[in-house]
Amino acid sequence: MFTWAVRHKKAAHNPFAGCVVEVPRAKVTRETGRAFTEAEALTILRAALTTPINPKQPFTAAKRWVPWIAAYTGARAGELTQLRRKDVESRPGVGWVIRITPEAGTVKTGEVRVVPLHADLVKQGFPAWVERQPSGPLFHHRPAKASRTPNYRGPAVKAVERLAKWVRSLGVDHPEVKPNHGWRHTFKSRAIQAEIDARVRDAIVGHAPRTVADRYEHPTIAVMAEAMKRFPRYEVE
Repeated sequence: MFTWAVRHKKAAHNPFAGCVVEVPRAKVTRETGRAFTEAEALTILRAALTTPINPKQPFTAAKRWVPWIAAYTGARAGELTQLRRKDVESRPGVGWVIRITPEAGTVKTGEVRVVPLHADLVKQGFPAWVERQPSGPLFHHRPAKASRTPNYRGPAVKAVERLAKWVRSLGVDHPEVKPNHGWRHTFKSRAIQAEIDARVRDAIVGHAPRTVADRYEHPTIAVMAEAMKRFPRYEVE
């Protein structure tokens, strides 16, 4: 705030210039770091796979599909719970993709990105299920009128919170791994094992380019789709 004020000649100086808040780095004792172990990942995915979807209760659809989409895309849970029917589409020469866009809600980077869907998600029937849904959000009811209160949490955010509690209830409760965010770490670890290029895996999960040069080399959707063919399938059965 003071930096803006000085730049726009609203203040003579920034009293906090040079101040640095140092926070000790949290210790990580798990060999997998903040990624799920294989057993944890399969516990969540197995529970999701066996969740029956009740059309009148959108959260059942979130339990069924969001963990699986996160496992195969590394997307933030909030980016997925706000997906709309029209954000899932088939592209010629690429196949099924999801559009993660600020038009649907909050996206950390503020930029749209298109992510190819893994063949296993198509085999499980996610696109076919989407096509049977009405227009609008897939995983929550659209509120009749959004609240204007400062601490208002929209339905997509509440779905994320409920998913986190559900994952913890499955016994995936190690304090060093977050119940939703753990998929981002897990995806990138598995992508490395699949020898997917760093720029491609960053583009899929929505991480900022590592260098200025990388900003000029944004992978195309076709490149990402080809890379995802090498991403290993989760063997749940």
